[in-house]
Amino acid sequence: MFLESDNFIIDKLQIKDKDNLRILEESRPWAKTILAFKDQLPGGNEFNYFEKLWSEYQAHDYFWCIYRKDGQFCGDVQLDRDSDTEYHLYIQIIDDARIEGFGTEMFSQLIDKIVEKSGAEHLEFELWDDNDPSKVIFEELGIDLEDGEWVYDI
Repeated sequence: MFLESDNFIIDKLQIKDKDNLRILEESRPWAKTILAFKDQLPGGNEFNYFEKLWSEYQAHDYFWCIYRKDGQFCGDVQLDRDSDTEYHLYIQIIDDARIEGFGTEMFSQLIDKIVEKSGAEHLEFELWDDNDPSKVIFEELGIDLEDGEWVYDI
């Protein structure tokens, strides 16, 4: 999928996205917990948290990166399949990314394209927490994330 608006681009995952995604993942509260736990493992029991995710991302059919047209990496969009027609939608925005305007420019296109590509009839989106940067997208659109969740049914 490739989408373009006045200020943003959503494009398929590419090798060039690896470092940006590492920064995004390592900034998340749950990743910080995992990485802290990793450092406490007894000798020789290390694992590479991000490399495992990177392999999964590359094999994922529905994983896209968000960029501003000026080239700034903003985050990613991921769609996880629950059934043939039901999916979980994740929008992860990197801390301090300039994402204002994304909702009004891209959100409808994004949802339409996701439904077209995946056959989704039911999408669920949940905020990671109250400080989730992707909340801005929904606020711009006037969508009330009741209990931090948004549901879209065709």
